[in-house]
Amino acid sequence: GCVNFASTPDQVFYLGGFFYLKLAVTCASYTTLVVYSESDGVWFCADDSVGLNPVLSGGWTPGNYFVYVGSFSGNPSYTLSLTEFP
Repeated sequence: GCVNFASTPDQVFYLGGFFYLKLAVTCASYTTLVVYSESDGVWFCADDSVGLNPVLSGGWTPGNYFVYVGSFSGNPSYTLSLTEFP
């Protein structure tokens, strides 16, 4: 499950329209990914999507998104990528 993330988001981004996106964390440690959609009022969670790396993908509606990256290994370095797909 999605645990061990801070109360302050690691990243915040805004979408001005509807997009098909993939949000992924790449890390050598076990991480989780939690995203809050302010416009929809919905929390999304991912872990172990690609090995131990979390991925969220699909249709994203316009609005603000708050991204939280959690870890069971302290505060590891990670890469967060956001990719659009058709």
